[in-house]
Amino acid sequence: MKSGPEAEGWTDLEAAVLRAVDELHSDAWITGGAWAVLAADLDERQLIEVPILVGQSFAIEHPGAFRRPRNTRMKCSKKGNVKIT
Repeated sequence: MKSGPEAEGWTDLEAAVLRAVDELHSDAWITGGAWAVLAADLDERQLIEVPILVGQSFAIEHPGAFRRPRNTRMKCSKKGNVKIT
């Protein structure tokens, strides 16, 4: 298998998808460069699906990542800040 988005043999779109996945996993953000390549080949619906699918994949791979500790409560202030107690 080819290694990473910089490896030879990927199309521009394939490399951009890999780069977007890497960026979402490391920074929770897709940079403008990767997004521009995706936007050149994908329609709006497909663009929306990219981060959704990456997030779903992460949640399946790491099922405990989004759980809060037992016996804790989440309180939301009027400003929208969340505090776990």
